Amino acid sequence: MLDEKSVPPPPEEEVAETMGKNVESLQISHAASPVGEWVTLSLRVVAIAPARDTEPKHLIEIADRARYRAQAGG
Repeated sequence: MLDEKSVPPPPEEEVAETMGKNVESLQISHAASPVGEWVTLSLRVVAIAPARDTEPKHLIEIADRARYRAQAGG
């Protein structure tokens, strides 16, 4: 696991935006979608500084809860 002291953080929002554009440019058909013809990504970026004893599994759980809240909100 890398920490913020060993690797400078990338410009997270720019990375998320690039990922979304790259996926959209593939024009992967999404025939079952009522809102769009192609598969797209909607990404949000959050960074936290975990305690030394924080398990990676806990960080994934935090991210999952945030994703579920975002999905519920539309």
